[in-house]
Amino acid sequence: MNFLKKNLWLLLLVPLLMAATLDKRHESGRYPVTRVEFAEETVAADQAGADTDTSYNLNGTIYGIEFIVDDTTNGVTFTVALTSENSATLASVGSIADNGTTWLCAESNKATQDANFNPIPVCGDVTATITPSGVTGNAVTAQVIIYMR
Repeated sequence: MNFLKKNLWLLLLVPLLMAATLDKRHESGRYPVTRVEFAEETVAADQAGADTDTSYNLNGTIYGIEFIVDDTTNGVTFTVALTSENSATLASVGSIADNGTTWLCAESNKATQDANFNPIPVCGDVTATITPSGVTGNAVTAQVIIYMR
């Protein structure tokens, strides 16, 4: 009994230390989300090629990609690709419908894997490329936004 009285502080401290090491809720403040907007691109009515824009000196991990595009007369789809400064493909997602906002996520929020891509660590320049599947028929604006920590 004497041992228990002398070491009661140890019995109380161990669960507190264990809880502090397992609880990761406090870490979101250390790693805030950064929103990086690439320049809004205008796809001409008769354009079939890609438009690109580069964001410089990014450092972190990409967890989300948002793609915003206007309505097209011909109902074409789009491909969005992110490449590194060394031309490595970081992410490429095709068949994105026009007239709306598409959210692509690197994390699953259910028991099943529903992520669109794996988290992408980057350190340097990142280029976003927007490619229509055909001629749009009218001038449309498109923009890529990435979210990273």
